[in-house]
Amino acid sequence: MSLATKKNAPILLTNTKTLDATTLAEIKRLKAKNVIILGGTGAISDEVKKELENNGLTTERIAGASRFGTATAIAEKLNENPTDVFFVYAFNSADALSVSPIAACKNAPIIYLTTKGELNADTAAYLAKLKKEGSVKNAYVIGGEGVISNDMATKAAKALGLSKATRIAGKDRFATCVAVNEQFKDTLNGDMLCVATGMDFPDALAGGVYAAINKAPLFLVNGKLKTPKLSDEQKAFLKAKSAAKITTFGGEGAVSDSHIEDIAKNSV
Repeated sequence: MSLATKKNAPILLTNTKTLDATTLAEIKRLKAKNVIILGGTGAISDEVKKELENNGLTTERIAGASRFGTATAIAEKLNENPTDVFFVYAFNSADALSVSPIAACKNAPIIYLTTKGELNADTAAYLAKLKKEGSVKNAYVIGGEGVISNDMATKAAKALGLSKATRIAGKDRFATCVAVNEQFKDTLNGDMLCVATGMDFPDALAGGVYAAINKAPLFLVNGKLKTPKLSDEQKAFLKAKSAAKITTFGGEGAVSDSHIEDIAKNSV
């Protein structure tokens, strides 16, 4: 998302083996000339790449051998000398989504970690490169110890040449989202709030660039609940934010109107 924001480009979704017709129509509407494909052929096949090229588009694929390598490859394209790095758990999207608007605003990479063990080889190589450059001043671990242990957080920080990383976390993905937004409220200071379900990634991913451009925090909710239920932390954040405009990503199947009404009621 940081790379898309830097290039002022939308994030569009497609199927693995076939180019989605709606996506192609949007590319044509935008009169785009270049497409960056994120991920290897297991995520987006060469058939999709060829179809894009057959429609007159120039393509570039940014990918690694795994999601870890893809994350570092994107990071290298984004900013050679970042001052901030965000670490998230590699196998769940919610924390990465929560931090994506602030990472984009800071032109900062989002790098994947596992819960414990050793650093992934691609991750370690990238962090060693950043350590050599000496530009990174702040490292943030998003999420609790259940997803990224203190030992792993320390290893990642030391690989950057830092003594420690700052952990930002709550009791669950929704509280972590609130904690991120509160930590960076001075940057995410737009008058808009962007809402998406935290139970799936596509809507928040696609809308993240819009949130970042508007310096709007992303507010994740449990869209699977039939009856909206906001925690005390969420209510306190909404009241303090007092957003003038609420933008929701996704249809009623993702975030119901009753959820939005509850968010609006608690935003005053």
